[in-house]
Amino acid sequence: MKKIIITCPKCKEKMKIMDKIAKYRCPNCKEIYKFTWYKRIIQKFVGFFQGIVQTFIDIKNNFITKYKNTKATYNYMKQMKTNMKNNPNWSNYHREQAEEKRMKNAQNLVFGINLKNKILRKKGEFFVLSFFLEFILLQYLQFYLEQLLFLQQFALQ
Repeated sequence: MKKIIITCPKCKEKMKIMDKIAKYRCPNCKEIYKFTWYKRIIQKFVGFFQGIVQTFIDIKNNFITKYKNTKATYNYMKQMKTNMKNNPNWSNYHREQAEEKRMKNAQNLVFGINLKNKILRKKGEFFVLSFFLEFILLQYLQFYLEQLLFLQQFALQ
């Protein structure tokens, strides 16, 4: 059964009822409302015309939406055409900016930061972070090897 919305004759508040003949109680004023076969026929007749009006409103909104989308697409294509003449890599601008930002963040990392959260937050940075960690580990390894060589030379003398 379909639900319909009617107004209570006493308190003028809206209430939802089933589309069948019965007695319904208003949830606001507790008045009993009889939904008869006569009121059901009137409701179906009014609902039919409300549906037609709503269809016309939907068609109008559809045209407006399509017009706005087409206009926005045209403006974007015009902007892209002018920018592509000036700079052929214009479409890669945002990608290049994101890559520069990632590299800057990788250079500014301190070893004590919780890297696990960084990796989980941006999965795209995983490769950069792993490369950077590998670079840091190699630097530390090189440092310790130099220390060992120095200690060996010191111990031999």
